[in-house]
Amino acid sequence: MKVVLKLTVVDNKIKMALHHKQQSSEQPPAPRPTLPEPITSVDDKIANENIQMYGFRDDNNPSTLTRFFWLIGSHRLAAIVASVALLTLVGLAVFAASHHSNDQPTNPGTVAGDTGDGSSEPVETFDYNNSDTPTDTTAPDSGTPTSSGTGTAAENPSATKPGSPTNLTLTAQNYQISASWKGVSGATQYELQISRNSTMSSPRQITSGTTSTVIPGLASGTKYYVWVRAVNAKGPSSWSRIGSITTTKTSTPQQPLPGKVGSVALKINATNSISISWGSATNASRYTVTRASNSSMTTARKEYAATTSRSYTINDLSAGTTYYFTIRASNSRGFGPSSNVISGKTRLAATSISKLSLLSNNNVTVTAKKTTGATKYDLSYATKSNFSNAATVTSGSSSITAKGLKAGTKYYFRVRAKDANYTTAWSKSASVTTRYPSFKNPIINSSTGAPSLIKGSGGMYYIYATQNCNGKVFCRWQSKDLIHWKINNSAIFTSRPGVLSGGNLTWAPDVTKVGSWYIMTYTGCDNATVSVGHRRCIGYATSKHAEGPYTARGVLVSRGYKSSTDIPSGPGAVDSHIVVNGSNVYLVYGSGGIGIVPLQSTGNGTYKAVKSQFKMLVWGTSPVAEGSYLYKHGSYWYLYYSYGDYKASAIGTSKEYSTRVVRSTSIMGNYRGPSSAAPKNNTEQNNLKNGKFKLLISGSSSFRGPGCPSLFTDTAGKDWILYHSYPKGKTYRAALFDRIVYTNGWPSVNNGHPSTGSIPGPAYN
Repeated sequence: MKVVLKLTVVDNKIKMALHHKQQSSEQPPAPRPTLPEPITSVDDKIANENIQMYGFRDDNNPSTLTRFFWLIGSHRLAAIVASVALLTLVGLAVFAASHHSNDQPTNPGTVAGDTGDGSSEPVETFDYNNSDTPTDTTAPDSGTPTSSGTGTAAENPSATKPGSPTNLTLTAQNYQISASWKGVSGATQYELQISRNSTMSSPRQITSGTTSTVIPGLASGTKYYVWVRAVNAKGPSSWSRIGSITTTKTSTPQQPLPGKVGSVALKINATNSISISWGSATNASRYTVTRASNSSMTTARKEYAATTSRSYTINDLSAGTTYYFTIRASNSRGFGPSSNVISGKTRLAATSISKLSLLSNNNVTVTAKKTTGATKYDLSYATKSNFSNAATVTSGSSSITAKGLKAGTKYYFRVRAKDANYTTAWSKSASVTTRYPSFKNPIINSSTGAPSLIKGSGGMYYIYATQNCNGKVFCRWQSKDLIHWKINNSAIFTSRPGVLSGGNLTWAPDVTKVGSWYIMTYTGCDNATVSVGHRRCIGYATSKHAEGPYTARGVLVSRGYKSSTDIPSGPGAVDSHIVVNGSNVYLVYGSGGIGIVPLQSTGNGTYKAVKSQFKMLVWGTSPVAEGSYLYKHGSYWYLYYSYGDYKASAIGTSKEYSTRVVRSTSIMGNYRGPSSAAPKNNTEQNNLKNGKFKLLISGSSSFRGPGCPSLFTDTAGKDWILYHSYPKGKTYRAALFDRIVYTNGWPSVNNGHPSTGSIPGPAYN
């Protein structure tokens, strides 16, 4: 640290000032510069004498030493020397103690700038491009004073603190200095300070958006000191080395300050670009554009390179953001007044889909990436990837829900953002397939004995079941989704079927589509009670619609003891359904065994049984085999049938109803179990052991006596079984659904028992 005692003689009075300078330990000692006047000197317009001691001389006044020694003879010299000596010792001690570790000058922050004519004005920021001129850059780095300006976080949110600028170059002109430097990676702008002394006290601060600028409004023939630092969102760098230069000495008076620019106009170019144009100003050499994020021009303020033209394009803006701008002219004298504030909003940045949420009701919530400045979002969705016939929903939220979607359908989605003036392009699409409704058994929790299912026109499904609903002979439910069912009370028959003379009891309806006709078969009896002493029969009715109404067409087969028997070797004529195999039509039926007989068309939807070709498929009389359904999957025909006693009184006994399955590659048989041939007579059937058939569904603690199956394939190609079962503690047979899964060619259902938890429902159109 070097300590300098400076004496100034004014009107025969001596003023003393102490100065110190500690060189940085990180760089070699700089050559001794010629120091400017200290901060305690009087105005240079007042006559004065400078005395510099301890190795420094005044280059502007070579007679200083002569005048000093002349003072030695003065009668006041003794007192002066004594005072000086005492004050020097005290000053040196205090100075050394208080400044030993301080190698940086104090930065006073933003101060009034020197205009060169004795007046002052607030610090302003501006940005010019000028040529490089060599200058003195030997002054040491003086540290990092407190910043009075920062960059904008939005410009580079991932920035790190920048390095210090280098190669500071100054060029002197009349009343102004041009400065340039080597740019720093990651800097968003630069801060310069200019001072009349090398300690950089009481500086004037300037902000520049580029690596060069012009500092106007300086005093003529005056030495100035300048340093620069880089700034970004993380803060400022350390200051560069100090450069110094003396403005050109001139007697030419400064020109008047510029006037106010003319009208200002904006043009929005893109998400990051706005062009500005303006009218000319008097006495203008160049123009500077200032932008901010608020109308008072105080937040995120930045100035751009000065231009001699009257237009400028800014390309470092953030999308969807409103900016405020002013323009002012400048010359060597300084800046003119700012224009009126004008604002503009950049175009919105494109959005994208960040999340698709498929809700339980098959609504889909699409979440778009939020776009700065967007006031609304559009959601477009369609079942085709080219978005033909797409629907569009608009919302003020970035999360939008598409409602009313079809189950089991693939949908494509895209989004876009918009404000009052601009709409972005559509985003890339994303897709999701809606689910089918989930359900828990039973699907119909009321009396639904021997249910059967048929799909009608318009995507409506119907279940027919044994039960007298409001005098309609059978019950009929309908559903669009196979899960939510409601009673359909319209007429099922054009007139009540008279399956036999005097007959009035019917049950076990089943509907099959054959060609353009829907054919319903059902069981009839010639007595009001079911008894082995009275004849049973299979009647049928036809309709052009699955819903009906159906017209009774008579009897296909009958079986009993009271009178004639159509097929003496056949089973009881109950629990029937029609099967179509190509152009061939068959009737499958039976209780006490399952049989099959071909049907021959007699025209207009009517048929007759070819009884000579009847064949038994499965035997069983005690307990009985009944309630069957023949269905093809792959290369096999699977015969599903019930075995046991359907009544609630059999629950918990060896006769409790269950559902079994055997298979054959031919519709007419022979049907076999997993490991052996199917039984050939009642004795074999009644003594079946494991492996002679496949037990598909048996009762559980929740549902008992499952039987009377009806099969269908959903629109996704999955097989399902509809059957009845007694819910726990109930005496009625409810309707249940379960999915069939094939393993090694054999079907299985929920580990052999009715399902009780929630499962995805069948696919449908």
